Amino acid sequence: MTGGNPETWLAARLAAGKPAETWKTMAKIGRCAFTGYEVSDTGNAQSLDRLSRNGRPLEGGPVSSRLHVDGYLLADFRCDNPDCRRAHTLTMQKVVLWTFDKPRPRGMQASHLHEHPEWNWWPENLAWEDQPTNERRKTTRPVPPEPTHPCRNAPRCPNKVLNAGRNCQACVAANGRAAAAMLNNGKLLDEVAAQLGYSARWVYQIAIEHGGYEGTPEQAKGSRPPLTGWRARVARWVGAA
Repeated sequence: MTGGNPETWLAARLAAGKPAETWKTMAKIGRCAFTGYEVSDTGNAQSLDRLSRNGRPLEGGPVSSRLHVDGYLLADFRCDNPDCRRAHTLTMQKVVLWTFDKPRPRGMQASHLHEHPEWNWWPENLAWEDQPTNERRKTTRPVPPEPTHPCRNAPRCPNKVLNAGRNCQACVAANGRAAAAMLNNGKLLDEVAAQLGYSARWVYQIAIEHGGYEGTPEQAKGSRPPLTGWRARVARWVGAA
């Protein structure tokens, strides 16, 4: 298939009796396995219901992506390795190719075949190609957009973002720290979410990633924060008395 766009690719799939979208467990990339996620051949990803490394139940749902300045879509994934402290930021074309095609051959790069690097359809628009071929293709692609939208915290924050209505990364991290502090002080998750203007699930996620929050979802939604420091020691002492 040459050229086209998601509409024509979808029509061709349906005309050939193929499913519009196929999902698979995310492939192992390098030394890291990502069994808590599924990826589709149209470039979508979702997390599965699972337990955290601390035994907390985590609810699955769509994995959000963001546009890089080069025009590619990035997403964050946590691998199964308990020694990994932070999420892995990966390009969606890489994730889709590893999952539906094969591990990256030596010397190859994830290439978009027909412009628009945010269209991560396989096999219609993705393939492993050598660097010279991939670089030649880039000359025919649209110029990546510049961040022109104000950060959601404007005018207090002067940063620009690619997607309207989004916070810049610095503000997301600051909100995560603020959310963790409020949750640890006993404020309910729904109240924190309303104050920050996010969904409760997203607030819980950034509180863990950027604020080090250690409570379970039930603790965050309830009225009792996780006991830490001297409070935890007193609770253990009282329980043993």
